Amino acid sequence: MYGSAYCQVEGSTEKRLVLSARLSESLLVDLGAQGPAIIGIESDDTLEDDDDSRRLASIRLCATSLVTGERLWEALRGEQALDACDGRPFAARGSNLYLATPNRLVVLDVASGRTKWSASLPDAVETNRGGYASAGIVLGDPTPSVPGAGVVILCADRTVLAFDRETGRALWDQTGVSHGKALELPEAGLVFLEGPDELYDPRALASRRTILAEPRRIIRMDGESYDDPRWKSAGKTLESGQVRRCDFDGRFAIMQIAGRGFWGKEGVVVFDLIENRELRFESMDGLDRHVTSVKIGENVFAATGEGARIVATHLKKGVSLPRGVRARSMFAWQGHLLVCAKGETVSLIAFDPATLSVRFALQDLGRESDVTWKTAGDRLVVVSPAKATPGGGEMWAVDALGERRWSVDLRDSSSSVFSCGSIVAAVSSSRWTLARPSDGRVIARVWNG
Repeated sequence: MYGSAYCQVEGSTEKRLVLSARLSESLLVDLGAQGPAIIGIESDDTLEDDDDSRRLASIRLCATSLVTGERLWEALRGEQALDACDGRPFAARGSNLYLATPNRLVVLDVASGRTKWSASLPDAVETNRGGYASAGIVLGDPTPSVPGAGVVILCADRTVLAFDRETGRALWDQTGVSHGKALELPEAGLVFLEGPDELYDPRALASRRTILAEPRRIIRMDGESYDDPRWKSAGKTLESGQVRRCDFDGRFAIMQIAGRGFWGKEGVVVFDLIENRELRFESMDGLDRHVTSVKIGENVFAATGEGARIVATHLKKGVSLPRGVRARSMFAWQGHLLVCAKGETVSLIAFDPATLSVRFALQDLGRESDVTWKTAGDRLVVVSPAKATPGGGEMWAVDALGERRWSVDLRDSSSSVFSCGSIVAAVSSSRWTLARPSDGRVIARVWNG
């Protein structure tokens, strides 16, 4: 798990960072006034391979500035459990850094490295594999501004546990959940575990909320089924239906339903996660469950006809995409309905949500596997192949009018874009390029040597 990392700071002499951890196993954090930093587990790389006791005595958790190259802090020196950590055993939420060692969770202050608390776990913490943006331990903190609120951890034995984020006091636990990764819903104060289709309220076991459960039928948030006859007389009936897809927008769950009611209608349900009630059902035929649905104002936008058409519920109208082009995802950004569309190449199309007219389109960005994007305030940041440099890539941004504001050359085309605090980064397994989203100023380039 050990290697070297190097850092070059734009506009200064080259700096070398001795960090004995691969970038794929390190964590990028934004420390505000201190700027971006890299956190990793390292040991002295000058020791002989057979001197394992000395190597273990030197093992530690480190944070290094990517602006100055200076070591910010070291912690847990000689903690041999660090040697057993696999992949990227970290997560940063607010001022907390969560480190998962085998059967233990250690929480440190991310700016100073001071240990705040630790807790024993029934098993190792589950980790997400894959690209940099999704990799790391499965942890959710949906209410970071609420004192005494909980963080939720998923363990490999399928146990979910919630702890007070400041004290480590155990709040509740739930065993036997299905596989999933954490998705935080701050407005609703919930954590959704993708896979089991369950929502958890981290504050208390008694008020744990669940909106979906196997076999994928809508149930009450306290666990009682909506189509349970006991609730029909109370006026709390939600007709049963097979949930094909569930997307989230702030406090709302947007569910694509099939087979609802006597006539087996298909459509979209808007569910208020805070008030715990269905707001409305919109009948809609031919829904494509592979494409996200999104709520903008009173309109719910969904894709139909195998993604070839975008439909708005309240507008009672839709728009067809060009022949051979299919929607892959949709989301709201800066007053636009932004659609990722795929034909032979990927395009990003911004629609006016009030009329479904096209405001701007970023076309022919590259193959789907080579293009990623992330919103950062009023910038849409894209990583795509560089048209002028075969085999190369670029990170670039447009404003809310679709005008290109800046571009940064990358050394390869295998990067994906990642947002961290006030910075964006093009990241691959061996190289990072960090920039400010407002003007594209490069802060640092980091690579494995």
